[in-house]
Amino acid sequence: MSLTEKRPIEKVLQDLFPKLKISVLESVVYYDAYADEKEVQRLVVKLDEINMHTIEHYDLKLERRVF
Repeated sequence: MSLTEKRPIEKVLQDLFPKLKISVLESVVYYDAYADEKEVQRLVVKLDEINMHTIEHYDLKLERRVF
């Protein structure tokens, strides 16, 4: 059983990427507009991994947002 099957995806991503100030609304993952691009790339890789290894298929889209 994966992490996302036990906890909401928003909480998992917030724990993994605290610097990105992530929030999730429906299928959109919002992150800090001033985030480091390396962190954002790590997030993209993690989202792909989550999509591949979960029972539920997440069709999450990323969007920068000024907090």
